[in-house]
Order: sequence, then C-alpha cells, then structure tokens
Amino acid sequence: MRHLAPATWSLVPAWSSTDRLVYPTFNARIETALTKRTWSDSARGTRALIPMTGYYERAKDHSPWYFHPADDAPLFAAGLYAWWRGLLTCTIFTRAAIGKAAAVHDRMPVLVGPDLLADWIDPSIPGSSIVPKAAARSVNISVTLRQHEVEPITGDGPRLIEPALRLADESVAGTNTEAGNA
Repeated sequence: MRHLAPATWSLVPAWSSTDRLVYPTFNARIETALTKRTWSDSARGTRALIPMTGYYERAKDHSPWYFHPADDAPLFAAGLYAWWRGLLTCTIFTRAAIGKAAAVHDRMPVLVGPDLLADWIDPSIPGSSIVPKAAARSVNISVTLRQHEVEPITGDGPRLIEPALRLADESVAGTNTEAGNA
C-alpha cells in the first residue's frame, strides 16, 4: 500500500538492539546502499520517496544554501525506511555532488524523477536494479536546480528559503547604481 506517513529521521535497522546507533544514519551513501548492513535490507524492498520543495546544504564556511527547482515543483529524494520496534524511521540517499552544487558541498541528495517514482517504491523491483538507475538518473534533475545562500537557519517558516539579506541588498544596490547611471 502506498501512503504518506510521518517518520523519525535517521534510519534504525530492524535488527538493531538500540535506536541510538554509534554512527549517524540520517543520510545513506547510495554507493554502498546494497552492501552495508545498515542499509541493505531496506534498499532491497523498503524504499521511500521523501517529498520536498528544496533542500539545504552548508558550505565549507558553514553558510547555508538552498537548492530548489526553478518552477518550485516538488522534488522527491530517494529514501529508505525501516520499522524498529513499532517506530517508523527513514533516511535519504546522497551521492557525490556535481555541477554548481559541488562548489557548496561534497554530497547532495539523490533525486527521483517522475519516470522512476513508481518503480522506486515498488518492492518487487530488486534494489540491485533500481538503486544504480536512480543514482545515474538523479544527475539530470540535480543539474537543473537553482541555488542561493540563505540567512542562518533558525526557527521555522517560509522566510528560511529567501535569499540572504546581504545578497539581496547587494543586488538592490547594484540595480540602483545602474539605474542612477542610466
């Protein structure tokens, strides 16, 4: 059955004796999804789509950047889920960053396009078939995304995706200068 459900971020494998793993599980490297014990069971059959309007990455100087489609259409990150003692947990796949995203961070989410959505969440399709396909095709989506620096991320709300004020001020100042020279 397909449905939207809230889950606890950071996958906890069903076999784990604790929900406090000694390593982080909020992201999963797609390159090792089929071979690492933490991810392999879920990669075979409990794959998820994580809907989002965009995502953040932090640059080396810790400044936050927001990545999103130009048309603000929804994005779907390739994810995994697992039930641990009645608790639904999840993670998203990441891959090596490419293009402009690589200038901000070394990793980025694996994004799933409309042509692969149904297959990604179909447990009858082997992970060994769909995981490499998703990794390869995500490049086509990622290179089209827009990005901009945002203010430090505090609180909640739509203002978190607005361009950083200092950048907006520089843009306005540049526009005023050009208008003044016209």
